[in-house]
Amino acid sequence: MSYILKSILISLLLFTSNLYSQIAVYTADLDSITVSITRKSDQLRIIPFSVNRLDSNIFSNLNNENSVQEIFNTVPGVIAKNRFNPAQDDKITIRGIGSRAQFGSRGIKIILDNIPLTFPDGQSQLNNLNPSAISEIEVIRGPASTLYGNASGGVISIKSKQTYNEDFLVNPSLKFGSFDYQKYGISISGKILNGYTDFNIFTSSSTGFRNHSDSKMTGFNFLTNHSITQNLFITGIVNYFNAPYLLNPGSLNKIDAATNPEKVRNIILTSGSGKKVEQFQTGITLSYLPYNNFEINSTLYGIKRYLLNPITSRIIDLNRWSYGVRTNALVKQNILNADVKFLIGFDYEVQDDSRIEFENKGLPDNQTYNPNEIFDKIIYGNRLLNQNEIVRSSGVFFQTDISPLNRLNLSLGIRYDHFSFKAKDNFLIDSDDSGESKMDEISPMIGAGFNLFENLFIYSNYSTAFQTPTTNELSNNEDGSGGFNLALKPENIESFELGLRGEIDFLSINYDLTYYKMFITNMILQYQNQLEESYYKNSGKVNNEGFEILINWNPTQFAGSIFSYTFQNMKFEDYLVQNGNGLIQLKGNYLPGIPAHYFNYRLISNLSKAITLQLNITSQSKIFTNDYNGPSPESNQDKSFFINDGFTIVSLYTDYRFNFPFGSTRISLGVDNLFDKRYNNSIVPNAFGNNFYEPSPGRTFFAGINIIIN
Repeated sequence: MSYILKSILISLLLFTSNLYSQIAVYTADLDSITVSITRKSDQLRIIPFSVNRLDSNIFSNLNNENSVQEIFNTVPGVIAKNRFNPAQDDKITIRGIGSRAQFGSRGIKIILDNIPLTFPDGQSQLNNLNPSAISEIEVIRGPASTLYGNASGGVISIKSKQTYNEDFLVNPSLKFGSFDYQKYGISISGKILNGYTDFNIFTSSSTGFRNHSDSKMTGFNFLTNHSITQNLFITGIVNYFNAPYLLNPGSLNKIDAATNPEKVRNIILTSGSGKKVEQFQTGITLSYLPYNNFEINSTLYGIKRYLLNPITSRIIDLNRWSYGVRTNALVKQNILNADVKFLIGFDYEVQDDSRIEFENKGLPDNQTYNPNEIFDKIIYGNRLLNQNEIVRSSGVFFQTDISPLNRLNLSLGIRYDHFSFKAKDNFLIDSDDSGESKMDEISPMIGAGFNLFENLFIYSNYSTAFQTPTTNELSNNEDGSGGFNLALKPENIESFELGLRGEIDFLSINYDLTYYKMFITNMILQYQNQLEESYYKNSGKVNNEGFEILINWNPTQFAGSIFSYTFQNMKFEDYLVQNGNGLIQLKGNYLPGIPAHYFNYRLISNLSKAITLQLNITSQSKIFTNDYNGPSPESNQDKSFFINDGFTIVSLYTDYRFNFPFGSTRISLGVDNLFDKRYNNSIVPNAFGNNFYEPSPGRTFFAGINIIIN
């Protein structure tokens, strides 16, 4: 507990430090905040849903730029986990949704510059995202299927940096740290014709905290926007990512994770477990605003992704094409002295996968190879699967916002989605396992908000949402057959929410308090066999009740802090499982992988005009690692082996800024896990052999230099 007291003392010292800078840390005026994640421009104050906007000043100082955890720590209800496993990507959950993702994120719609990073089947990949190139993030916490379809957990909309006030700017950067971490980048931006263009490129590598966790990646992002006419605007984006190796160290049991966290089990090493990824995406967005009360926005995009993924029992070779169109129109009218907005839209997406899987015979003679040699040395066995998997989704939605009174805002919406999951078996050894599963969903929503006082907005809403199985979940048949598991159905969610959003002017505080209740049926659960292959099934019912607190305190223009707290009580309401003793009812058990309490406190103090110091404290309660919340009934194992202990982690960051005749420089130093705490930041739910735990590093150092030339 002493390190918590130390960190609190540091906080007090920071607030009483020299206040020379004239840089405001956080914005406390809700009237000045507008968001577009609602697929139109809305004032944050009057939106009857849980919505957050993060500006770059909240996450511009990052220690680890290969993870988004630091970015989302300030948003209650959103828990991003750095797994310190480059092959598995960060795991993001919103109100517990997405906790079962084997890799990446699911159940959450993630959008980068109007192009979905979430594929039509609901799976998102974040490893092509460069956190240092982000300018703004908007988040919907909670079900958002009415606007986005396959988005039961919520939506994250990310915008890349764009420079509007400089004719020309060059920004090289270098960052390095523990475990041979290196990242080099450069961005170039400026005015071209009647628009702005930004280009950034980066390369990073690390040997990783654990054995067999090396990574190497390169990417670039090109973004340009122009005014074609006074009323017509175009934005274009090109994004490329290449990772020749992202090695997977796997998970450990509790004893190994505590005593030898760098360890990698032999089955992981001999199979060469990891990923090789290459992804290219491009798109254009047209915005037409012929009148003040009418606008239409359309985005056309395409994505090409290649994945080579050796796991313990097989080698997955996946080629994916995805493309789609997103369009919506907004009309504003005044009807009977009431301001009315009509939003109508249509989304169409296609995902076309060529999936081939082979037996993984491992590396020759159990030899050790350099990371860039591993995927060339793995021995391929018999072909196990060869199929095309095609997902088509189409959705149409309508929403209206009505303000019959100055202080009252009503929102009504509905959406219809149709999904087709089709597998074409090209193997045809014993039988044709081709098949198709069609899914139809209707997602209504109703919300209301009222300005109780000038600085207090109270809101409530009810909505339904859904989450389809992913192609990865559908194609993993436990009997080894091809095709899809047609018994796997979508999850369905009903959600009720009540919230307060407001300001306390004389204290320079704004706040957001939310209570919610969610009812989930057919929740998709993950389990593993002895070869650590993951399979999926629908459970019965799950209830989730929680509340979220966000307090943003900006007492002076020289210092500010943000406090976020998440409570979630996610339990099985009806879940029968089969074991050696027959059927067992797990009603009342907590869902694994989801902490009941998650707390974050961030403080930034400008010690002078040149020096900034940032403190971050993150605390998490214990979590259960399996559906039983302990050993199975026929086992006499210690219950503590099935509980990931709670932890509190403190990080510090400082930077020194100075100007020179044609630009400026920022030199930064940072340390994660300041008090060298041994902890596991993430777990693998229901992992075979009690290997639930993904260890995290001890004290970790970072340093960097960022130069701006203009």
